[in-house]
Amino acid sequence: TRNVHDDRWRIMVKRQGELWDEGVRAGRVLKHAPAPVATDDEGDDDTADAEPDDDLLAAAAGGEYAAGKWGRFLRAPDLYFEILERFRDKFVPLGSVVDIRRGITSGCDAFFMPKDVTDKVLADNPDDKDFRTATGVARRDVVSGKLKIIEDGAKVLHPIEPEFIKPEVHSPLLLSTLSRSPPSSCRTHPLPSSSTVPARFRSR
Repeated sequence: TRNVHDDRWRIMVKRQGELWDEGVRAGRVLKHAPAPVATDDEGDDDTADAEPDDDLLAAAAGGEYAAGKWGRFLRAPDLYFEILERFRDKFVPLGSVVDIRRGITSGCDAFFMPKDVTDKVLADNPDDKDFRTATGVARRDVVSGKLKIIEDGAKVLHPIEPEFIKPEVHSPLLLSTLSRSPPSSCRTHPLPSSSTVPARFRSR
């Protein structure tokens, strides 16, 4: 009873109890997930991750088996299992050290989550006159950090004060290293003025 594989096939030996325990642990994370949000836009390519359904959330809340990533035993490369075996005591489930919650479902990411293209626009327009033509504002105001430049879904540029946008990492595929800082050209989450929003709805 050991794991064996060659270039054509793989046999992974897993106890049923281990698979069950993994599903229960996943449930402890999922029980903190928000309820599914209905959206009329089913064709939004940027919102590809499926939301947990009601039955799954109910199982998670009850401490039952809720979810299991069995597909990795069929599709993951051999290196994945070699790393897990060699450094087993170095890994912990992400949900045991941080709260995992689902992000925003906008229904139209291109409109509601414009891209921060400040660095790109500065690089493409070193001349002050060309920069003002492209953005409608003085280049010095952007270089100083007074303004940022965002790009909407129609590729139109808009100047905006930094305090009214929040960086949003849309996909881990955009990250080349482990970092707390967002990539230079990432989507943003525009924030309304705090003076016009009730305190309980303000971004923290």
